[in-house]
Amino acid sequence: MAVWRIVPGQALQHRCWDGTAVLYNDLSGATHQLDEAALALLLDLRDGLLGAADLADPALLPLLDSLRQLDLIETA
Repeated sequence: MAVWRIVPGQALQHRCWDGTAVLYNDLSGATHQLDEAALALLLDLRDGLLGAADLADPALLPLLDSLRQLDLIETA
């Protein structure tokens, strides 16, 4: 089972407006527009609020993969 984590070096600097978040990627210098669910998942990962069982939910796999493609999260 994959263990997901925030890529080291990410500060998750973000601003939110009307259900949308703009997040700065500290490593690539890119700015990403995310929905509330994606931002909440990132912040919960950062804060250690999600266990392996939570992240094994098949419904989260597309969101996890999209965040991985943005180089915001990785498997350990």
